[in-house]
Amino acid sequence: DEPVSATPEPTAEPTPVSTPTPSQEIIVAQESSRGDAVTQIQTWLIALGYLNDVADGIYGSNTAEAVKTFQSDNGIDITGSVSEALFATLREMAEQNDESDDQTDEPAPTPTPSVNDNVVIAQTSSRGDIVTDIQTRLIRLGYLEGVADGIYGQQTSQAVSRFQRALGLNETGRVTQGLYNQMLSLTRRGSIVGFDSFLAVFNEAQKNVGVNMQLQSPEIPAAGGTVTYRLDQYTTLIIVVDGSRAVKTVTINGTPDGFAEGDLSILNACQSALVSTGAVAQPIEGRRFLEQIGAYDDALKEQGEGSSIIDDIEYSWSAGEGQISLRMTVEI
Repeated sequence: DEPVSATPEPTAEPTPVSTPTPSQEIIVAQESSRGDAVTQIQTWLIALGYLNDVADGIYGSNTAEAVKTFQSDNGIDITGSVSEALFATLREMAEQNDESDDQTDEPAPTPTPSVNDNVVIAQTSSRGDIVTDIQTRLIRLGYLEGVADGIYGQQTSQAVSRFQRALGLNETGRVTQGLYNQMLSLTRRGSIVGFDSFLAVFNEAQKNVGVNMQLQSPEIPAAGGTVTYRLDQYTTLIIVVDGSRAVKTVTINGTPDGFAEGDLSILNACQSALVSTGAVAQPIEGRRFLEQIGAYDDALKEQGEGSSIIDDIEYSWSAGEGQISLRMTVEI
């Protein structure tokens, strides 16, 4: 399906979007850890002058002491281990340090992707808090069943591959920092959800319920715009995107007919939108989605109107003169 329209929005002051601080408890690396994430941490510590050693990927006592010194100097709890938040802080400070060192009169080189995006932070045989967090987010996105046990086994690897496929990435089954950032963006309420990532996950969620959906991404005006997709004769998807291609709101408009085809079209679209924006922990099955807000039964009686707000998601319905309308809006 091609987008019906991409209409520029009126110029307005952007609404600040708050990004939750990553959990301090998710440990990326600690003493005895090994691998690419450790190598990256050591590289940053060397660049910042905290480690006088080589980046060998082995988290020994020298690395732990360097981390403790960095934590002490920056007012961070001294643990000697690197949490997700500390990992991000080290990256940011190292990049700022590089920028200050590179200030010359020469033209700036073309920016390249941060090496951090390619650092593998978890893969088969990995264990610990970071794996538990990855599994929890995969479960929320509908790619993994079961419990988050902190053990990166075959099922977790396959779930990661399916998630990568949905985003159009190479299916390695490993989680890099860049892929993890995608998971964070899609499972945090109040965070920025990228337009292209939303479409990829929405398409995949529709496939999971038997709908061969392939929504394409149009050009977005510099000031942002509203993109409308007519999914079928019953359901319309409306996405408001800002100039940085971040999703601001997602709305599903539906006209149920009281029979399976129309009802399922609307329900599936609503469920896919909720999962793609990270608004729910897992898809809600069947008609219970609308029954729980009283919309389904009231609308099919072809009378009245009403609205509800549940978990910051707005639902509204109206019926009269033979026309039934259901609407769900998720604000990011």
